[in-house]
Amino acid sequence: MCSFRLCTQAVFHETGFKKMDISKAKKNAIGRGTAIIYDEEMARHKLLWDHPICSFEVPERLTLSHDRLKHYGLLERCVPVPVREATDEEILLVHSSDYLESVKTTETMNTTELKTFSDNFDVAYFHQIGMKTADYLTAFFHVLLPIAFEFNPELVIVSAGYDSAIGDPAGLMSSMPECYAHLTHLLMSLANGKLCVVLEGGYNVSSLTESVCMTVRTLLGDPVPLIKEELAPCLSASETIHNVKVVHQQYWDILKYQDMNSVLVPSTEKLKEEEGATNSLPILDSDPAKSFQLLMEAYIRRILPQVPPVRTAAAISSIKSAVLEKCVKLEDKSLSNEEITTLLSGSDLKCHEDETALLSLGRICCIIQQIIRKQVRNGFAISSDISLASRAALKYSLKSGLKRVLLINTGNMNIPFKSQEDGKVLLLQMYGKQEVEKRTSKHRISLNWQKSIDYTGDFLYALFEIILPLAYEHEPEFIIITVGSENEGAAVSQLVHVMQGLAEGRSLVLIQDSEPQLVDPIAGILLGDVAPRAEPYNPACKENLSSLERQRQELQEHWRLLQYSVN
Repeated sequence: MCSFRLCTQAVFHETGFKKMDISKAKKNAIGRGTAIIYDEEMARHKLLWDHPICSFEVPERLTLSHDRLKHYGLLERCVPVPVREATDEEILLVHSSDYLESVKTTETMNTTELKTFSDNFDVAYFHQIGMKTADYLTAFFHVLLPIAFEFNPELVIVSAGYDSAIGDPAGLMSSMPECYAHLTHLLMSLANGKLCVVLEGGYNVSSLTESVCMTVRTLLGDPVPLIKEELAPCLSASETIHNVKVVHQQYWDILKYQDMNSVLVPSTEKLKEEEGATNSLPILDSDPAKSFQLLMEAYIRRILPQVPPVRTAAAISSIKSAVLEKCVKLEDKSLSNEEITTLLSGSDLKCHEDETALLSLGRICCIIQQIIRKQVRNGFAISSDISLASRAALKYSLKSGLKRVLLINTGNMNIPFKSQEDGKVLLLQMYGKQEVEKRTSKHRISLNWQKSIDYTGDFLYALFEIILPLAYEHEPEFIIITVGSENEGAAVSQLVHVMQGLAEGRSLVLIQDSEPQLVDPIAGILLGDVAPRAEPYNPACKENLSSLERQRQELQEHWRLLQYSVN
C-alpha cells in the first residue's frame, strides 16, 4: 500500500505530535491502494510572529493542497487513515529526551516566551539553485536508483520537499509538476511499491498544490504525463553526480567498476572567478501570485493525460488465469490484403497463407490501434514468431502516424531492422548469450551483454544508467517491448514497470510463446501491479559492468542524459 501524508512538522502544534493509525483504515484496501493521512488540526501549525525566513510557513500550504486533491477527485479515490497523538516512546525514536521535555514546557508559554524559546534553535541547509527536471532525473538514474536497488529496501519513505518546484521562493529551483510524477513512479519500483510520501517543503502554493496532485495521481496508478521541457542536465549537476559516485564507489558494488576521479574545481567556482557570476535567478513580477496561478492551471490542463477507459488489452487465446481475466480480450481479426502488403516483405511473406499467423498479427495491430485512439492504455500478446511480430508492430505504429517509437528487444534473438537516422525509432537490443554486434548508429544500440538477462547488478546498471536515460531522452509516443527466450522474470517485470512512466503508459509487450511463465507477471505489471522485490541482490559481473560503462561513455557523445562523466 502506498501512502501520502499531508502534514507539516509538529513543532509547537497545540494538539501534540500526530501519528497515523492505519489499523483503522478500510480492511479491503490494505495491501493495495493509496492511503491519505490528513487532519484539520494539522492546519493549526503556524508561526505566531513575523520572521523573514519563515514567513511562507503558512497553513494554506496544507489546506490548499487538500482542496486541490478534492478538486481533481483524487481524495475520494484514496483510503482515509485517522491520526492519533504519538506516544513519548515513539517520539524518542527520533528526538532526545531533553528536547522532548523542552518542547513540553511550551504548552503554557505566551507568544513572547515562545519566540525566546525558539531562538535557541536554528536550521541551516545548502543546495544548488536552478535545478530542473533533467537534473533530478539524471541524479535518479545514475546515483539514487542504482544504490537503492542494491540496498533493496522493504519500505521507502520520501521527505517530499516541493520547494524544488518552479516559482518557489525558498528553493529557487525550476522543476515542473510532472517531474514529481516521474520520480514517484520510479520509486514505486522499490520495496514492492511500499512507499510513504510525507509533505515537507513547498512555498509557492500554485506549484505546490499541482505537484502534490501529480504525486498522488501516480500513487493511484494514473498515467504519468509527458515531460514538456528539454532534458539536458546542467554541467554543475553533472559534476555533482560525478563526485558523489566517486565518493560512494567504495561502498556499492554497482558503482565500483567505474573509473572516475573527483572534480576538484567545479564549473561554478570557475565561473565566479572568470566572470564574477553569482548564484541568482530572474526575479518574478512584483505581484506574481495570480498570474502564476493562471499560468500553472493552463499548463496542467495541457499536459494532463487522458485516462483510457480500459487499462490492458490481451491478444492471447491459449492461456487461462485469474490475472488474464482482468484484461480485455480482443476479437480475432486477420490482416487485410492492404496491411499484408504494407507490413510484410521479403521472407515475412511466407506467412501470407498461414491464417494463424495472420490472425496473431491482426490482433497485435488491433491493440496498437486502440492504444493510439486512447481506448486502451497498454496491451500484450504471445507470438510464435516474435521477430516477425515486432517488425509488423513497429511498421504498423509508424504507418498509423506515430512519430517516435521505442523498441526494446530482450532475450536471445535478433530483429532484423534497417535503422533510419530520422529519430523516429530508437532500437535497444539486450542480447542473451550470443555475441553482439557493435553499435551501428545513434538510434540502434546493442548492449554488450554476454549472458542471459537475469536480475543482477549488470541488469540494474544497464537499466538505470543506459536504458532509462536513452528512453527518456528519446521521448517516445509508444513503446514496444519484446520478451524472447532466456529472460528472468524479475528482470523483465522491472523493465516493463519502469517503462510505464514513459509515453503516458502507451506500451505493447510481445512475449515469445516458449515463455508462458512470464505472461501473468507481465500482465499484472500492465494492470497496475508493482514489480516484485528481488532478494537478495546479486553482485554485478566485473567484465559485463566494465563493458557497459565503456559503452555508456561512447554513447554520451550523442545522448545528454548519459553525460555525467566530466574527466
